Amino acid sequence: MADESSGACNELYNQRIPHGRVDYVREEYKYYKRKKPPPDFSNVIDFQDPSTFGERIEKVKLNESKYRSKFGLRCVSEWRVYELKTCPGFMFIVNPFLPGAQQYWTRRCMEDFPRKPNVCNLDAHVKLDPEKSVWELSHG
Repeated sequence: MADESSGACNELYNQRIPHGRVDYVREEYKYYKRKKPPPDFSNVIDFQDPSTFGERIEKVKLNESKYRSKFGLRCVSEWRVYELKTCPGFMFIVNPFLPGAQQYWTRRCMEDFPRKPNVCNLDAHVKLDPEKSVWELSHG
């Protein structure tokens, strides 16, 4: 699901994290996690439920492909792809994975891709042990 609200939480966005950056994810998480008052879900887009799209989402037509991927993805012709109209270029693909492939790629993202020689966004925050994966470090 994605929240497409614009301006509804501006006061939350004014809070800063170290180095003057705004942490939008944390504030949105806190907003939807709160109990009192309960959050308003009217701006939430559930990509499994087209009735929540309104005029905010556009279905994207892709070039047909009959070839099966070697990477655990469904044929492109089977993909459901949507674009958020208020954020051109933001594409959401509803589960393009074959059964079991999502777990495979999730594991690779946690164990293999953050390791050197790859560059990742964690490099700016922590020095990772080259002998251990992010997954192993998180279960310290």
